[in-house]
Amino acid sequence: AGSCILGKQIDKNIFEIDNGQLDLWIRGNNLDVNLEKGIYAIKNKNDFFGCGISNGEKLANFVPKERRIRSK
Repeated sequence: AGSCILGKQIDKNIFEIDNGQLDLWIRGNNLDVNLEKGIYAIKNKNDFFGCGISNGEKLANFVPKERRIRSK
């Protein structure tokens, strides 16, 4: 993903998620978080997991369907 390649150059609009949120994110779910409107790079520890767009109340997932982990 582009966010992984550009990770060291990204210095703003980074949203750090915990392991529970990461599990939801990689399965394609949106996150209920209060952020300013805009586009954010999603990070967990030292790894980037794509990007999402915030409308102020939710962070919409932009992970393509073919890269998501399927729910059982």
